[in-house]
Amino acid sequence: MKNKSARFVLELEKDYKILDPDAINLVRDESAGLNDTKLFLEAAFRSAPTTKRKPLTFGKAAIDDLAFQRVPVEMALAQERVRLLIADDVGLGKTLEAGIITSELILRGRANRILVVTTRSMLTQFQKEFWTRFSIPLSRLDSNAIRRMRAQIPAHYNVFDQFDRSIVSIDTLKRDSQIRAAIEQSSWDLIIIDEAHNAAKRERTSGGHSLRSRLAKLLSRKADSLLLLTATPHDGSQKSFASLIEMLDPTRVPNSEALYRDDIEDLVVRRFRSSPEVLAAIGKLVSPRKLFRRNFPLSTSEEVAHSLIADLQLDLDEDSGRGRAIDLFRTTLAKAIFSSPAACLETVRGRIDRIEKGTGRGTEKDRLKLCEIADVLRTIEPLDFRKYQNLLQLFKEIKWTGKDKRDRLVVFSERIRTVAWLEERLKADLNLSEDAIGRIDGGSVEAEGKTQKLLEDFGQERSPLRILLASDMASEGLNLHFQSHRLVHFDLPWSLLRFQQRNGRIDRYGQDRAPEIYYFVGDSTHSKVRDMWVLEKLVAKDEAAQQGVGDPAVFLGVGDAVLEEEIVARAVSSGIGAAAFEAEMDKRAATNKDTPSIDDEFDALFGDYAGIDHSETSESKAKEDDGAQPRLFFDTFTYANAMLRRLAEPSEGIFKQAPETDITERIIRMHIPEDMMSDGGLGYARSNEVDDRYMPVEAVGKGGLIELTDQTEVINTAIDNAKTEERSWPTVQYLWDGHPILDWFSDRAEIFFPENSAPICKFQGRIKEGEVA
Repeated sequence: MKNKSARFVLELEKDYKILDPDAINLVRDESAGLNDTKLFLEAAFRSAPTTKRKPLTFGKAAIDDLAFQRVPVEMALAQERVRLLIADDVGLGKTLEAGIITSELILRGRANRILVVTTRSMLTQFQKEFWTRFSIPLSRLDSNAIRRMRAQIPAHYNVFDQFDRSIVSIDTLKRDSQIRAAIEQSSWDLIIIDEAHNAAKRERTSGGHSLRSRLAKLLSRKADSLLLLTATPHDGSQKSFASLIEMLDPTRVPNSEALYRDDIEDLVVRRFRSSPEVLAAIGKLVSPRKLFRRNFPLSTSEEVAHSLIADLQLDLDEDSGRGRAIDLFRTTLAKAIFSSPAACLETVRGRIDRIEKGTGRGTEKDRLKLCEIADVLRTIEPLDFRKYQNLLQLFKEIKWTGKDKRDRLVVFSERIRTVAWLEERLKADLNLSEDAIGRIDGGSVEAEGKTQKLLEDFGQERSPLRILLASDMASEGLNLHFQSHRLVHFDLPWSLLRFQQRNGRIDRYGQDRAPEIYYFVGDSTHSKVRDMWVLEKLVAKDEAAQQGVGDPAVFLGVGDAVLEEEIVARAVSSGIGAAAFEAEMDKRAATNKDTPSIDDEFDALFGDYAGIDHSETSESKAKEDDGAQPRLFFDTFTYANAMLRRLAEPSEGIFKQAPETDITERIIRMHIPEDMMSDGGLGYARSNEVDDRYMPVEAVGKGGLIELTDQTEVINTAIDNAKTEERSWPTVQYLWDGHPILDWFSDRAEIFFPENSAPICKFQGRIKEGEVA
């Protein structure tokens, strides 16, 4: 490298070969127009990574070029070792920001091996986003792929040795001891941990959460570059936030309880929808959401059930020794009845059964009280379930028939039993076919494939799916806005964070209609029952956050759904009432807002991190060259067209059918050649499928046909069209500097001239002054 010195310790190199310039054979290029030399040199230029820090991808990827999304890219490239927490608000494009950074690292030769860790429900969406927008192929290691792969590779082989770029769910890493062991023996250039808040340390953690945290810490040591993505980077405590910073750089956190902005601001970028730079970029492109409150009176039988639960005193709660309201069984019943009578009856039956078998806490007196509640719950017929009847009335009011392909509904509930009950009842009452309604609840790992299919179908215009019933496993990260702008909270979550996350499934950048969000509030004649209904105040505080506060976590003082549920449970259990609960939240927010120091806990955890101000270096950046390598061809499309014409020559024996190029439309159509196909040996892909180093199997059309274009508008249209077609993956691929086919070109160009040789070219005429050959 220019102006750099290095010493090679040959004893440490297992395989090396000394290249003697005197031994190089000079071979005359006899091709027409010196075509082989041009292609050979172009491939070499493109294989050589740039050493410049100036971004190479701005305005080139198949995404909208938004100014605020450039900030994390510039921050990453300013670092010697990329370590960044991207904590932008829900729906602002954290995946896209990660994709731009990843593309920049790939073009610099710094991301040959990539591992993405995300949630189970996000596997396909993340994989598709990286491919369609950035041409980055990720091998999807879901349960089916791992099962198929294990049938092919020896037991002692490391799974991750078979894939340079892969995506896996955190659930798989937790559940599969072999996969976890393989991590210990692996390393990557770049690891991306999506929904990283699930891996942060918490004040109180379950065994599963603790394991996620340990896995994330292990992964952070296995990569040169690390990106953490989350909209909620803290649980309200310094220690939780510090645990994420420690993954990025342990030296920045000498004391996890004393975190200062100056120490970490080059590692964190965090913007809200209300941030000025975000409003400037997308304010006119995103319609404000509409929030609708649906009040309903409880039926007589519902009043009885709610009253019994509000007045309930159980020995098992008195004897539990647990101080948290969330742990009280009466609170559990309140949460269940707020969801549905079916969910509450399931909970009551379960406790009665355990008391009778002696496997759970509770006295005979408790059992009799619970049996009384169960008897009342059994009397609540669908007609008596007023919230459900109000839901049916809502369908009539919005004139929803299920015929409009783009008017699909997302219905959330906290309880799996409620989701199942709704599926059964809505089928009957709305006369829906089996394939018009689907549910995802994370019930089993075996259902993973079905879940991925449902999520894809919900975004496909041709799919008959019209209603998606979901538990909170679907509240994080998913894009459900392609064919839907209406979301129903059948029951409100006991967490501001969950409410915000649910809404973000349809209320996000890219939504082309005004999002409509509906929620239900019951009216009771029983004073204690009324005092338990405090959840609508969470909605009011989320609205306040949308209108300028920024982070709704300020109202409950924590940023963790479990901890928020504990606070809400105390309010419900104590019966303080909605007004008192709202006053408590306002007091918390005011306390945080009135704290003056820029380095206090509130500012460190909840404030905007818009990146370090690089304004003083803007002049030097302007003078810096763009960092691009020399080019012999005008653009990537022209180069690809010339290379494919050369490789399609019959003497090469690569293509059975020559690629076709439409110069006007700038589209290249080609069938995947055999040496880009998998041999069906070790790894993921089956034989006669494309090698997933080049592209996902789903990206290839019938007969192995693919289309390549450098026109972003064509790509965006293809992505949109894929939502209306049977295929959810477009066969049109984005041909730019980051497409893996360029690596294949480089491999093929090496055989244009014999090994240990260099081409020589005969020129006619003279080289002009200043020209270099």
